Amino acid sequence: MMDVTSVSSVEYRSVIRYLLIRGFANGDILKELSLAYGSKAPSRTTAYFWISEFKRGRQSVEQDFSTVGRPQEIPEEKSSQCDEVITAHRRITIRELSRELRISYHSCHDIIERLGYRKLASRFVPKFLSPEMKENRLLAAQSNLDLLEMHGDQFLNCILTEDETPLSLYLPQSKRESAEWRKSGESAPLKMRSGTSHRRSLMLTVFWNASGIQLVDFADKGVRINSEYYSNLLSEARKKIRKPRNIPLYLLHDNAPIHTSQETTNALTRNGFQLLSHPPYSPDLAPSDFYLFRFLKKHLRGHHFESPVELRDAVTEFFDSLTPEFFHKAFCELRLRWQKVTNANGSYIEK
Repeated sequence: MMDVTSVSSVEYRSVIRYLLIRGFANGDILKELSLAYGSKAPSRTTAYFWISEFKRGRQSVEQDFSTVGRPQEIPEEKSSQCDEVITAHRRITIRELSRELRISYHSCHDIIERLGYRKLASRFVPKFLSPEMKENRLLAAQSNLDLLEMHGDQFLNCILTEDETPLSLYLPQSKRESAEWRKSGESAPLKMRSGTSHRRSLMLTVFWNASGIQLVDFADKGVRINSEYYSNLLSEARKKIRKPRNIPLYLLHDNAPIHTSQETTNALTRNGFQLLSHPPYSPDLAPSDFYLFRFLKKHLRGHHFESPVELRDAVTEFFDSLTPEFFHKAFCELRLRWQKVTNANGSYIEK
């Protein structure tokens, strides 16, 4: 590397443009600048800005001095025009908007901030709720809050919740979880899509309450999970729970067909369970979905298990490591979520 005492802006811009014409990738351009100029090389942000400019068709390497000096006042009508364009095109980029309004990128950014806009990514929801579905969620949450008010905090200790989830021998990590530190120019790590690697090996059924795990069942791939199977699990779970005084024993599960069948209803009555209100399409109100399984899947992700037995042992080990405080926190969260749903008039809640 030659001894470089100073680098003019025009020089490194010319180098960037030349390397782009030669077909160099972005990371390779950064590497070449670093090799040529060392500590005097332009910053990563500056280099990428000019790479983007040249890719958009810019020819000149000279600075545009039309924006140098005291910033010009932005006409008030530009703010109203900006508001109108964003209202009509919610996904427009700032650069596209600046071209539409014929103002600089930074001026456009300032207007957007002044108008109070922020760009938010779409949030996935289990289902688009109809007014009737929202009403059902609102009534269910309010009904449970009424029981809480009637019995006090002890009510939360009288809830047994249940849910099922499929498990595979390998559950890939999320994109965020698999992120790695890499130096400039190094390629990103590769990972398979979830759908190509996630294959059900076991069906896990868990009964648990504010005290901890009460019953765990692992069904192999070929086992049929039906109402009879579930009714037998209900009876086993009931034997492990001591009925509280003066307060019924409540069961909270979702609206899966095996949970709503006549055989299951008879088993609930026979075992002294009262069913707690739970609206359809509401994983945000199911403690297993928003709490227990979330931590379990995070614990299992990225691990390759050789057999269902090894997978079963890992799940059991995870459950054994949990503290009573962990389970108590889940039902405190459930109470808070009931309240949030009532405040949101039945809509899905963020967290």
